[in-house]
Amino acid sequence: SLKDDFHSIAKLVPEFNPQGFVELQTFVKDYNIADNSLQKIYGIIFNHRISKNQRLTNWEAQELTDSQQQYAAIDAWACQRIYNHLLTGKFHPELSPYVAAEVTPNT
Repeated sequence: SLKDDFHSIAKLVPEFNPQGFVELQTFVKDYNIADNSLQKIYGIIFNHRISKNQRLTNWEAQELTDSQQQYAAIDAWACQRIYNHLLTGKFHPELSPYVAAEVTPNT
């Protein structure tokens, strides 16, 4: 959720003014994907599971573990991959059994 991330950053840097970002959870709705979790969105589009094992670890720690760093990198990579794939037009919601029932192809 970009909204939550931006809120947290603004607490640390009050002059923070985010621009040019895409909220993936909103973006995928144009493709009739109603799920909001990155893991589910990724699974719907690529029929493959990404690990979310580090989600509940201590993200307030002074230094992140290797596992936390890998988790964060996978999160960023997965978001970029989803976004780029949807823009290519290779995902066809009408062929997916996991999207909303009322499907209209994105043009």
